[in-house]
Amino acid sequence: MSNSSIKGTEAPVAEVFIWKWATNPFRGDLWSIITALHVGQPHPALTTFEVLPVIAGLEVVLADIRKKSPGLLTCLQEVRLGDTTIAILVRLVGQCDVLKAVKALGLAATSLGLTGSSAHKALLLRGALPKHTALKFDNERVETPPQYDLPLDGVLQLLGRVDVRKGICYAVLEGAGGDYVQVYGCDGQFCVEWRTYRDRTWLNYSHVTAGRRPRSTKQVLLGDSNHHITAFKHELLARTDVERIFTAFYRGEKRPHDYTWRNITGCLEALEGKSQQANTQEEGAG
Repeated sequence: MSNSSIKGTEAPVAEVFIWKWATNPFRGDLWSIITALHVGQPHPALTTFEVLPVIAGLEVVLADIRKKSPGLLTCLQEVRLGDTTIAILVRLVGQCDVLKAVKALGLAATSLGLTGSSAHKALLLRGALPKHTALKFDNERVETPPQYDLPLDGVLQLLGRVDVRKGICYAVLEGAGGDYVQVYGCDGQFCVEWRTYRDRTWLNYSHVTAGRRPRSTKQVLLGDSNHHITAFKHELLARTDVERIFTAFYRGEKRPHDYTWRNITGCLEALEGKSQQANTQEEGAG
């Protein structure tokens, strides 16, 4: 059972809010949500939920986390507005694998129809879902926070930042269902990939890369000497192609049919399998 309170001065190694999105047009901006929850204020992007099943589900996850991390203290606290619970705050104090713990909480929240975020960095939990969209950048020079629920023109404008030579290799637009589209770019040329998840285990998916017609068998490098990817020549796209594909994803449409879509799911599953095997071997060696 989780500790109802945690005494002492030791700071939490993880602090997570979990909530349910409301069905309305209000933006799911995490900074404003967390600010409101910290002071017990309502936020228009959130709605109430049935608390007891959620607590029961989270208790199971926390029990497993504590089992793997002896000495870890956990706390579940309802964030209430009058007689109504608007969120649940989870605190972990002690030694544990924070990334695995937070991932487990995110998966549990999603399976219960909720979502959540880190209370300190205002980032969605891994496995949790944005209200509408989350636009993320892989910036090697400056930490760039995700942009949540931007209008379409705002998303398309920010895509112009993607350029390996400027330190921004990727932009990823994630939807409310967990699927995403991503773009890699350099010198005005881009490669676009689209992932669709088949279930909420996040293990079964289809991952394809876009190309123009006709297809080419010639392989090329896109990027610079420090960071580059290999693609087929017809998969080098223009900015207008990127905007068209991202627009279709943003609007919840299917992939545009006038592009070719090469299925690279098997390649990625093989790479991820090798990575997981290496992590398992490292854990066993420890």
